[in-house]
Amino acid sequence: MSESGLVLVHHDAPDTPAFREWLEREYFPAIMPIMGVKRVTRLRAISTDPLPRPYLTVLHTEDVRRTVTATDNPSWQALAAEAVERGVAQRLMVPYQQVFQLDA
Repeated sequence: MSESGLVLVHHDAPDTPAFREWLEREYFPAIMPIMGVKRVTRLRAISTDPLPRPYLTVLHTEDVRRTVTATDNPSWQALAAEAVERGVAQRLMVPYQQVFQLDA
């Protein structure tokens, strides 16, 4: 049985137009089918406090376990290695299983 939820990925990354374009047009579309992700949301902290990981990527998934274990997939590993080469650092993945949802 699959469990829907979120996988939060805290990370640091370059803040350049070229990096963002690669991330949004190449990286995310490539990892979505590998990880079984239905939507990606990327956020940047606006806090004035120093943060070790200013970016948060939210992977919306219907199967948290599949999304997390996809990191063992050689295709995902190659894409992750390229992200590191392009400047992604301090990546921390935290899976969350959905327990409740209320829509307006």
